[in-house]
Amino acid sequence: MMKNKKKKHEYYDIRNDMKMFPKAWCFMVMSRRGPGKTYSTLRWCIEDDIRFAFIKRTKDDVDLLVKGDDPRNKELTEENKIDVSPFKPLNRDFGWNIHPRKIESGLAGFYDYEEFDGDIKPTKLRGYCVAGNMAMKVKGMDLSDVDAMIFDEFIARAYEYSSKNEGDAILDLYMTLMRDRDVRGRDDLKLIMLANAVEVNNPMAQIMEVVDIIAEMDLTGQEYYYNEYRGLVIHLLPEAEEDEEKVKPGIQRLMEKTRWGASSFGGHFAYNDFTALGKEKLKGHKCILKIKLREREFYLYKNSNKYFLSEIKGQCSIEYNLNRENQQKLFWQDWGVDLRQAAIEDMVKFGCYTAYDLIINYKKNFKV
Repeated sequence: MMKNKKKKHEYYDIRNDMKMFPKAWCFMVMSRRGPGKTYSTLRWCIEDDIRFAFIKRTKDDVDLLVKGDDPRNKELTEENKIDVSPFKPLNRDFGWNIHPRKIESGLAGFYDYEEFDGDIKPTKLRGYCVAGNMAMKVKGMDLSDVDAMIFDEFIARAYEYSSKNEGDAILDLYMTLMRDRDVRGRDDLKLIMLANAVEVNNPMAQIMEVVDIIAEMDLTGQEYYYNEYRGLVIHLLPEAEEDEEKVKPGIQRLMEKTRWGASSFGGHFAYNDFTALGKEKLKGHKCILKIKLREREFYLYKNSNKYFLSEIKGQCSIEYNLNRENQQKLFWQDWGVDLRQAAIEDMVKFGCYTAYDLIINYKKNFKV
């Protein structure tokens, strides 16, 4: 496990992370808007000849991406083409001619296009574009030629639809693309997840159980987290170093002191409340109950009329197993309502964000 403090730099290049952590197979990269996460990842795929699967959230996302004008339509000029492909800036900067071509709704291919005898034709297949919610449909397809799976914008914004079980769907899709790589002696399929820092408690962070790690990184200014056994790299890109002579864009001057600005320009999880998180000396505290949540155990301590909920082990006779539906209802009935009210009144401190979310957003997580 590796930790280090943030350093300031302007543009992101995923190849630097891969060189730094050569044994990693999973990269979770989050930042402010605009440091080039998608740009550098697709550039690596093309320049290193990596066949990839570019994952968008829904079929509509994929279908919109491929609605750009067909490069074979010679009646269209650069001035009147509609191009929303992620390769648009790469084509511009490197003289490439890579465009998506629809296969069916929610599935497309990215191809090199070349001119032959006056006709522009797709030639080399560079990668696929797949909707994440097509995991079951893709299961019957053979995409085993893929060496990198890129989940673009894996953290949905508040106004975007994101299924609670999205993490399961994405990992099922990953396993479909993996197929029998290990049997055939191939390295693990690389999973690269890219997003702006919006919501720390997102489906991918939940299913990988790294919500608390990411929250702690944002709180302390830690740039990298690496777990060698899991093969996981989490990279929170730092804020861009400001040029004092450069005039900030109007929207940045307007919004930089807001939550939206802190997320968009600073790369912080400003929509999440971390103020109730912290450490507590347990002298004078009594452990009053234990909560089992998935494979984790939380202990509730009380001192006077204040509470502390953390993973620090204590001795108590009351236990609730929230992996059982009846126990979820019982805990809410016995303790949930009062603890949530106490938290609202700043009478509860939490050892990690998962503990905070458990109480504050209990009804979002469980049917009670």
